[in-house]
Amino acid sequence: MDIEKMGHTGVNGGRSGDLHCTVRLVLENPIQQGRGSSNNRSDNNQFESKKSTPNTTSNTKEEATGVVQITFPEAVLGGRVQVVTPKGEVVVSIPAGTSSGRRLRIKEKGADDGDYIVTVHIVVPTDLDGESVRLIQEFADRNPLSPR
Repeated sequence: MDIEKMGHTGVNGGRSGDLHCTVRLVLENPIQQGRGSSNNRSDNNQFESKKSTPNTTSNTKEEATGVVQITFPEAVLGGRVQVVTPKGEVVVSIPAGTSSGRRLRIKEKGADDGDYIVTVHIVVPTDLDGESVRLIQEFADRNPLSPR
């Protein structure tokens, strides 16, 4: 998706560039879908953390993997979230500055006393009011970043 004139300001006062967005959908674990709602987020609070969805399909016998969804503020500022592992729920610290795709190891909480690996996915709100958009733009202006 391309949004004209919503990118960074041009060099030497040039026009703003275009914003290029890539959207990737992450589907819930199909095993979880038939058991009622696995969405732990309240419709009224788009910033409430979701618990991880365990995926006990292992890359090796000792290592199980899953996904934990966090909010943009949790990714930037850090936080603590509950993660469901094959050995039960644990609280995991999210380091400040965490990016999507980061893998966190939880020792001895996987299958057969192996480690459990969770991959972080950042979930952002979709319905923003004008003031929120202004604040995020101000944040982007104050914290320039070019990940490409």
